[in-house]
Amino acid sequence: MRKLLLLCSLMSLPAQAAVNAQVNVQTLTLGEALQLTIEADQKVRQNPDLSALSTQFRIVGSKQMTISSYTGGEPRFTTRWRVILRPLKQGAISIPAIRVGDERSLPISLVVLANERSSNPLLSRQLMLETELDTNEIYLHSQSILTVKLFHKQPLPEEARLSHPVTTDAVIKPLGEDRRFSTRVRGQSYQVLERRYGIYPQQTGLIRLEPITYNDGKPRSLDQPLQKNATEIAVLPQAHQKRPGYWLPTTQVLFEDNLQPRNSTTMGQPIKRTLTLEAHGIIASELPALSPLKNELADIQLDNVILEEQMTDKGIISTRSEELTITPYERGEITLQEIRIPWWDVSQDREKEVALAARLINVSAASHTESASGEKVALSDTVAAADTAEMAEDTPDSASQSALLIWILTALAVISSLGWLYSFQRIRNSQEKVPEVTPLENSVEDIEHYDLAEASSFGELTQACDQNHCAASQILLLEWAQHSWPDDEIYNNEDVARASGSQTLQLLLMDMEHHLNHDEEHLWKGDLLIEALDKIRERKLYGSY
Repeated sequence: MRKLLLLCSLMSLPAQAAVNAQVNVQTLTLGEALQLTIEADQKVRQNPDLSALSTQFRIVGSKQMTISSYTGGEPRFTTRWRVILRPLKQGAISIPAIRVGDERSLPISLVVLANERSSNPLLSRQLMLETELDTNEIYLHSQSILTVKLFHKQPLPEEARLSHPVTTDAVIKPLGEDRRFSTRVRGQSYQVLERRYGIYPQQTGLIRLEPITYNDGKPRSLDQPLQKNATEIAVLPQAHQKRPGYWLPTTQVLFEDNLQPRNSTTMGQPIKRTLTLEAHGIIASELPALSPLKNELADIQLDNVILEEQMTDKGIISTRSEELTITPYERGEITLQEIRIPWWDVSQDREKEVALAARLINVSAASHTESASGEKVALSDTVAAADTAEMAEDTPDSASQSALLIWILTALAVISSLGWLYSFQRIRNSQEKVPEVTPLENSVEDIEHYDLAEASSFGELTQACDQNHCAASQILLLEWAQHSWPDDEIYNNEDVARASGSQTLQLLLMDMEHHLNHDEEHLWKGDLLIEALDKIRERKLYGSY
């Protein structure tokens, strides 16, 4: 009996996850960074114990992800951590066993070489390159400024070429024009060619900029590498934000609106609105959509999106402008909701928010056609009466004949007015019988079937998918799903797929997770996802869901 109880208790224990660890390099120079990858073969809530690393390494940053896959029709999950480390000393060192729960990885041996860079190599070289990063640890999509200086004692040939920094893991943009100046180093004169670049990483981990080369431009001359080692930048994952939203790492944000707090118009009369977001230290393609395109009392159309980038010595200044047309179709007061955009201040390393207050539009009724028609009828009757009076004065007939003529003309005018009123009433009745066909998004039926919050969040999700913003689409998808299925507990993509009951959506969400977990967000396309979600909303609308 005791053996049976022991066997049952062992069977009830959860299976332990096997833990593996590996590094991207095993030999490196002191001052360089390496990437440690830790994997468990199932979902794990506990974080790995990294305390043993602190004696020999500096932990630069870490990122956790869960990867899902299907094998033989069964779901499989892998939990992965990526940790960026920088050795604190040279020589033969090791990464100790890392504990995750009750399991441990195997130790990993490393060799850290001494940094043999000369303190001042310029004194013995005719041509020397110096590179400097304003920071070598930055957040994903934020900015690091690389300054490249070519020191030369003799004038450079006109055909000489200095290569630009190259990497597949970041967007690199030149900042301004080349600078040329003279300087002295320990009594020796040098000419300097200086260039500045903005580096904007597109994936986390350690990225490497290929060594810069020089070519004097002579026939059959080969490119000469002027750097011994590649330039490395440690890229940290997105920081945790209390308010989920777009990831916007920058140093300064400005948000402007051409609309006043209160505006006036008439029904059917469009209003032009321009929203402008300016951010420093981030490329324009990373700026988020600004305006929700849903309103229960007005039609909002996005006419144009303008992305601009200004290069300065201190970095890039990007601007996104959205031109909108707002056409009210109900009289009264229309509220354009407040717009809030969270952003991360990389200089102070904390979350901030920029906001535009709500805008009000007072909409008055348009002038009625029937009023204008009535004025025309009254004017014609007045003219007819005046003409009749003039005829009565000019005709030498008797007073009785004039009075009879006036009565006849008056009767005709009354009959004409009654006929016009009868026709107008029939037109109104026919209009009441044939209701005006309105677009689906503006109809009362649509508002009854779709909660306004759901419609607004779906509009923002559509914009993010159209712009192929994978991370933003992931966040907005969960927000929309929580509005669509308020009775379900929805916290991740698995919950969304379960609530929708769509196998197609499940596969598309697995594809989205694959791009997010493998740092391939720039390759993701959102057209198929939004098409599948449109079909799901249509089934919900017509009751066939």
